[in-house]
Amino acid sequence: MKNNDFLFLMKLTEKQINIFTGAVELIYENGYKETSVRDLAAKINMNPAALYLEFKSKEEILVWICDDIYDRFSRILIEVNSLDDTAEKKCYLLVKRHIEEVLSNTKQFIIGSDYMHIADQLTNNKYSIFVNQYVEVMKKIIYQIIPNNQFAEYLHKDTSIFVLLYILNHTPKWAVLENGKYDIDCMTNHILSKFLNGLF
Repeated sequence: MKNNDFLFLMKLTEKQINIFTGAVELIYENGYKETSVRDLAAKINMNPAALYLEFKSKEEILVWICDDIYDRFSRILIEVNSLDDTAEKKCYLLVKRHIEEVLSNTKQFIIGSDYMHIADQLTNNKYSIFVNQYVEVMKKIIYQIIPNNQFAEYLHKDTSIFVLLYILNHTPKWAVLENGKYDIDCMTNHILSKFLNGLF
């Protein structure tokens, strides 16, 4: 697949982008179940009946949001898999790009994480299947690094992968503590230094 195969938002019309943006704000603030189509119509100053000309249901909007996240992280895998370099360099790229996407699209990411199970029911588990693929790529990279570490014999590999994912997915909390003044390269180096040298 080419990178432009994943540009989901480019497939939406201007009106749909407006709906998407308003939905992200409302769902992030109030929750998915608590957000109604009428709320969304009021948020973007649009007639509720006119909204249904742009989408079939509230669930479809959630799928839009999850598709956006799916696209962004699919591009990360393309970049990492295309990099002809050491496992350490691939690990750095994956961690840095993961942090970039989470911090640049925090609201979408949190919505996707919290409500992916609902969207999964509408897409034949598309998103949970992708998460498993993403984890497998991480495992392949990390498992190449672990044998070179002095603490390798004490490490539970699978647990370490999910610890790393937990850290990466919660970088927005770190950014808040830093009052939004953060450097992604510094964050990447700090996480990998502590994770690879501290835990490994």
